[in-house]
Amino acid sequence: MRRHSVLEMCVLGKPAFFVTVMMGLGTATFIPAFKLSSVANVALIYGAAPFVAAALVSIFTKELPTHTVMITSFAAFQGVRVVVSGSLGSSRLQGDDLAMFMTVMMACTVAGYRTYPATTAALPAALSFIILLSFTFVFGDPFSASSTQLPVLICFGLVFAIASVTLSEGARRLPSADH
Repeated sequence: MRRHSVLEMCVLGKPAFFVTVMMGLGTATFIPAFKLSSVANVALIYGAAPFVAAALVSIFTKELPTHTVMITSFAAFQGVRVVVSGSLGSSRLQGDDLAMFMTVMMACTVAGYRTYPATTAALPAALSFIILLSFTFVFGDPFSASSTQLPVLICFGLVFAIASVTLSEGARRLPSADH
């Protein structure tokens, strides 16, 4: 197992580096989007990620979206337009912008895996979290969490890590709009 991990690190190529950066940028904007907008807005905007991924994959590969995906994409983008237009002129617009950025970054992650399916899933996720952790120590105060908050934060981190790896694994195997 350990030898396999070392081998993965040695062959971390451009696609894995791209996925690491996109995943890190998307993850970095996840919590701030929720803080600056409503959970409903962020969730609805992020719901368009599979369709953004399908568009990106169709640009970089010959995997064309189906007619159903095209119609559904149009509906999803209209929903995002409605959600964002409701935030115009309010403080929530900044959170919506972060949610859209997060959506594009995660769609780029999916597109990276669809374009280069041999790219490893676990290592880019782990590296993106390590990079983000270093920023946390520089710009935040990670040790300010109380002992009652730590179990919740640990559980959140574990679930988020598992979700990131399963998203990456699924991206390699499913058509983009099926995520």
